[in-house]
Amino acid sequence: MTDPAGVAGCGDSTAPTLGVERAPTLAGGRLSTAGRAADAGCSGLARVQVAVTDRGDNGCRFLGPEGELGPVSDCAHPYALIAAGGTRWSLELEAVRLPEDAEAAIWALDRAGNTSSVRRFAVR
Repeated sequence: MTDPAGVAGCGDSTAPTLGVERAPTLAGGRLSTAGRAADAGCSGLARVQVAVTDRGDNGCRFLGPEGELGPVSDCAHPYALIAAGGTRWSLELEAVRLPEDAEAAIWALDRAGNTSSVRRFAVR
């Protein structure tokens, strides 16, 4: 969703870019990922979001800020964690346990509401 006027009427319709330098990994009960993001438009980078998902037959469970999977919900509306930083971002989180087929989706947003391409990874 893009605000046609953009922030302060700047008319930003350029999506931010996202690079993942460290794919999401789970080691020693800790989930970590990191990368870079940028916004060439006039609104500026707002944040990078990470959704870690356990897909099931009846919906999805998403990793929450306490490091545990939440209740089953609609897969089309992921719960996303906000990565620390901005143009150099990272996410470090104690994760109690994730299933072997857990997936992570990572994307960047700018202040005008433009979204980068979503990068998807198996969490290993």
